[in-house]
Amino acid sequence: NTPDYAIMAGTPARQIGTIDKKTGEYIWLE
Repeated sequence: NTPDYAIMAGTPARQIGTIDKKTGEYIWLE
């Protein structure tokens, strides 16, 4: 279950960030 604006990368895919719905900013996960 991932957010609508999740940024996925890698194999297997994992979430590396999200996109703020209001501002469109990328938010990178630590």
